[in-house]
Amino acid sequence: MTGTSHQPHPLARAQALDTWAAGRERAIEKLIREAEALEKYEFTEEAACLWHAVFRLRESARRERAEADELRAEWERCLKEGKELERS
Repeated sequence: MTGTSHQPHPLARAQALDTWAAGRERAIEKLIREAEALEKYEFTEEAACLWHAVFRLRESARRERAEADELRAEWERCLKEGKELERS
């Protein structure tokens, strides 16, 4: 091995982050339904565990969406700077 690491294209990474976030959001929806059902039957401790998982997944999805947005914005800035350099 050469010891170098290949960094993915920023837009590819942004898309991957969006995909991960979307998966987490689907899991959140399912866990919410399950937690609500558990609460209905007074399984409060089990429901609390699921609500904790929902909280953690929401935070992860939020961070992933924010990072993806940042990568896209950085890419747009680079493109804009490149076009400005071409005009000079």
